Amino acid sequence: MSRTQRVKNADGRRLGVVARALCAAVGAFGFLVILAGSVSAATGPAGQSLSVSPSTVQRGHSVTVTGVAPSCRTVTLLSDAFPSTNEFAGVPSVNAVSTAGGHFHATVTIPASRAPGVYTISARACGGNLGVAVTLTLTTGMSVPATGASIGTQLVPGVLLVVAGMSVLALWVSQSAPSVSRRRPS
Repeated sequence: MSRTQRVKNADGRRLGVVARALCAAVGAFGFLVILAGSVSAATGPAGQSLSVSPSTVQRGHSVTVTGVAPSCRTVTLLSDAFPSTNEFAGVPSVNAVSTAGGHFHATVTIPASRAPGVYTISARACGGNLGVAVTLTLTTGMSVPATGASIGTQLVPGVLLVVAGMSVLALWVSQSAPSVSRRRPS
């Protein structure tokens, strides 16, 4: 049986490429919807950027702050969530060194003593404010902070999209599988 015959359904229509593409797109989109909100990011008009991952963390755990500060060699990250080891203008700070392209990153362990809540992370570079800020939410224990939205606003649509993708895949498999007829021995 040729490949063309295997990918035709009962009506003789070709299946396969479109069904596979649709399945992949729906599944990938569902996965992204589920993961939405795990990173807080901001971008400025001159190409500067700042992001924190994860954007929600338990006190005592680490976050990674990354970004771009074009043409700047060092970046000072500022947040009341950071340890008070270094300060800039009375605000806890962490210094990061930029690459030649202006990219920087720093991993920061949030003190276990910090109060739960929402904190702003901003940055200074090249002698001024970087012009972008992100938020970090600190939690206690295993609880999820109240954001005004239920988990269903992200989880339910994501799960539905993944199920839809799996349904398209199952339909494609059932339509494209060759039928086998068995003969009974005489």
